[in-house]
Amino acid sequence: MNNQIEKEPNEHVNHCWEDTSVKARFVNGMLAITFWVIIVIAWNIVPSQQGFGSHQQIGIPQCQWIKESNTPCPTCGMTTAYSLTVRGRIVSAFLTQPAGCIFAIVHIFLTGLFSWIAISGKYPFYFTAWVNYNTYKIIIYVILLVLSGWGFTYLRIKYFN
Repeated sequence: MNNQIEKEPNEHVNHCWEDTSVKARFVNGMLAITFWVIIVIAWNIVPSQQGFGSHQQIGIPQCQWIKESNTPCPTCGMTTAYSLTVRGRIVSAFLTQPAGCIFAIVHIFLTGLFSWIAISGKYPFYFTAWVNYNTYKIIIYVILLVLSGWGFTYLRIKYFN
């Protein structure tokens, strides 16, 4: 009976962290490298004082939407929010573009997760199962997050900039 008590926690750990294939480790390694590159790029971008327009530092032209209509586009401020988030300026990032800040935080989490899977060869079974089960909900939440962030950014730029 003592052996069963001792084995149960270990079995639980084994079910939480499953071994993965060499192919999956490679894919996660490539994702980790790609995500790290994005973090490094965001770190090298100087956040715009306006809260938008930082993307021009990496060669993306000025947004025609805001230029022509004087209203921000749905992704307005995302690059600035990413740049602020990777510097640890979470409140400033959230006030710049809430969706961009949340995406950056999730991006940083996923970078760590992909790196862990690539290096250790283990992936979190429950997290992966949850994502697979809730894919449609996640897509709806992302759309709602972008729309909410857009609304917030619109109000910030129109009335507080």
